[in-house]
Amino acid sequence: MYYKIKILSIAVLLLALIFGGGAPQVTFAGDIKTATEEPQPSLQMPVMPTVTVEASRLISPSNSVVIDKKKIEVLPRSNANLTELLKTVPGIQFSESTDNSRTGGEIRPPEISISGGRTSENSYIFDGASNNSLLDPDFTNYHNANNLPGHSQRLFLLDHLVEDVTVLRGNIPARYGSFTGGVVEVNSINPDTEFKGEISYRTTRSDWGQFYIDPEKEEDFYNSISADDQPSFVKHQTSMTLHIPLNETMGLLLDYSRIESSIPISAFEQKKVQRRRNENFFLKYLVTPQTGTEIRLSTTYAPYQGDYNLSKTLDSNYTLIGGGFKIDAGLNHRTEIGQLEFNMNFQTSQNSREAPNNWYSWRATPSKDWGTPAAVSMEGGFGDLEKLESSVGTNLHLTLNELKSGPVKHTIGFGTELSYTQATFDRTEEYTQYVARLADGSRSYYPVLPCPPGDTLCIEGEQFMYYKNTRPVNEAHAGIFNFQTYVEDQLSINRLSLRPGLRVSYENYQKNLNFAPRIAASYDVFGNHKTILISGYNRYYGVNLLALELESKQANIIKACRGEIKERVSSVTGAVTYSCDTKTVDPKHDWTIIPKSTFSASRVSDLKTPYSDEFTLGIQQSLLGGRLELLYIDREYKDQIVSVILDKDEDGYIYKEWRNSGRRTHEEVSLSWQRSWKKHFLSLNVTWEETKSNSSSYTDTFDEHQIDDEPDELDLPVWYDGKLTDRSQVPINDYNRPYKASLVYSVNLPFKLSFTNTTNLRSRYRVVDRITSGEVEMPDGSMVNVGSLDNDYYDKVTKPSALTFDWKVAWQSPEWHGNSAEITLDILNVFNRRVEIGTADGEYLLGRQYWAGLTYKF
Repeated sequence: MYYKIKILSIAVLLLALIFGGGAPQVTFAGDIKTATEEPQPSLQMPVMPTVTVEASRLISPSNSVVIDKKKIEVLPRSNANLTELLKTVPGIQFSESTDNSRTGGEIRPPEISISGGRTSENSYIFDGASNNSLLDPDFTNYHNANNLPGHSQRLFLLDHLVEDVTVLRGNIPARYGSFTGGVVEVNSINPDTEFKGEISYRTTRSDWGQFYIDPEKEEDFYNSISADDQPSFVKHQTSMTLHIPLNETMGLLLDYSRIESSIPISAFEQKKVQRRRNENFFLKYLVTPQTGTEIRLSTTYAPYQGDYNLSKTLDSNYTLIGGGFKIDAGLNHRTEIGQLEFNMNFQTSQNSREAPNNWYSWRATPSKDWGTPAAVSMEGGFGDLEKLESSVGTNLHLTLNELKSGPVKHTIGFGTELSYTQATFDRTEEYTQYVARLADGSRSYYPVLPCPPGDTLCIEGEQFMYYKNTRPVNEAHAGIFNFQTYVEDQLSINRLSLRPGLRVSYENYQKNLNFAPRIAASYDVFGNHKTILISGYNRYYGVNLLALELESKQANIIKACRGEIKERVSSVTGAVTYSCDTKTVDPKHDWTIIPKSTFSASRVSDLKTPYSDEFTLGIQQSLLGGRLELLYIDREYKDQIVSVILDKDEDGYIYKEWRNSGRRTHEEVSLSWQRSWKKHFLSLNVTWEETKSNSSSYTDTFDEHQIDDEPDELDLPVWYDGKLTDRSQVPINDYNRPYKASLVYSVNLPFKLSFTNTTNLRSRYRVVDRITSGEVEMPDGSMVNVGSLDNDYYDKVTKPSALTFDWKVAWQSPEWHGNSAEITLDILNVFNRRVEIGTADGEYLLGRQYWAGLTYKF
């Protein structure tokens, strides 16, 4: 099927060239509606606009989805973030951990995969500027001593700010770059011509919801000691907006939005409240000095803060700080030769931690007994850490007026983008992990040793700290300059429309020069805009992350002990190793650095820029007063980044090296239909997709023996489904439900009531589980120990399908002297379905949950 589709795709292009003749042309990007869209009557729909999902800057609406302000206002939602709006969009998959019943108090936006891409491979654009983070977006460990959890988005925008969001997932124009998955483009709300404003409040809490917990985990859940289990939470969302017209051509918009969560947990028999808070401060100035000219200046400050603690660790409270600041300016100007757009921006963001600077592993003795019945009592934290990202960028786009050359009509567009991003890793204070040893005489090898006066690392008659790992003060920097330019021509020849384009990019980090061709076509089969064939071939280049360079510049751990150092020489290899002689340790002994025989380090190889090649084929058909769209997308992802642990070299270094050894394939077929009529809107879509890959993220690590002779190949076979299979042919473990179907229905009811239903069906799927211990069955029926196999062994675990309904009901009061109020009720998982999710056993979707809201407009 793979090659047949490609051949058919090319055949459609050739047939369109051969048979194109005398019917009206089909226009491309730039129109609010595409010419392939059947005209609809003008409707007054306060709940849902007449056209809510359509193409923008694309040859076909089947390749993009636009969700505008009115649709955002009526969609059922939880935490009001950007990616939650995209749950019903074809080709988008969410993680199996999204909306987990155990972590209902979290508010961070969920990550998404678009058309099979990694979550870090999408391009997020906010008012013409990139909102992508290059600071370890795929790292998710909240309790790591030397790194911080990242996210693909730098600023967590709340949907209150959004005028519209466009998702591009196929036949993406040359205007867009720095992605291999898809594009999510957001435009903010504009100041209104009239003075007005609104104040809004929404809330929910654990008492308004239903938890589904594995019976074996219920006791731990309801007696939670960490954020991994959240049996109790309260969330509040507030927003305030003020539109201030300064005169007939100038306006000002002031907006403040906030969502916060309180999560009580138990910490050593006391209740502690962890908090999460995401805020958006937004100021926008807009001036239209003349018709066809718009000047914009805006500032966004979007800090995120979360309070956490280490499980079973005393005085371990720490704070994670994210988000940042952005200022941007833009010009849209209609010139004599065409439409000019210019944007420039500066932004800074961070992933930082404030935490105790030392961590202690005490023995559980009478004076340090909080860890009982365990053998150790832990105390402290992992120290302050800062990862900062600052960037400046500008982009220019010019779309020329239509040119005619005989029967051919051209609309040529071109543009340039420049950006520089600087990243910093900074550990401002030395951080040490201590390990204690008993000195209470309980064993002959634990003699009673007196403590030096004033030594806080020694407890008389009990224990003392004898071993430590120290991370020194360390500051590392990395920067990348990106230059990108593009040109494309939207041309039409009778019933045929073509859009050839080319995007060229260069970055100075790896000094890669990349050429990304783009071509898309549509063909009006009968010349009446009712049946449109579409096809295309496109290449998309991503970016190289600064996180890799920062990690390669981090200082090594210094190990030391209060004793003598002993040396050991291997009788086989002659290798020398050093360790602490525990027979000589004493609290009075000076700290002695343990020499290293092995050095762990990271380095970046000569990396290429990851890219994906895409073929598309589709058809649009007018049907039952709406638009039916069938689209096939085939993607091959190449040169994706993974890390490889190399064998120890002659100098004793064991390097973790990043390479372009990642491969991924994706096939997708989506069928969608939508229609608006009178006071109703209905949208349906179903998507089949399959993604296979030898890796899930750049954080995946492989041993050198798993690499083929060629350094860029990671396709050594693994045991999967009972047979040896190339690693790249194994399905990915997350973001990979084979079938997904969505239905959105919205209606205006009498008495100023409105109702919206969203239904999501996700098919069952198979989790790929790597088996690392025990016996496994071989194809001949024999049982062998998995450790004796030369190849990794993977098993399949089936997860059930999931059908959920979300509703939103709203009542709008009559207007009184320009004032009105709106009451809303969001009900998520309406029928309280028990839905198993996740890659591990016993994980479930949050049950029925209520959100209540009130908005006052003036």
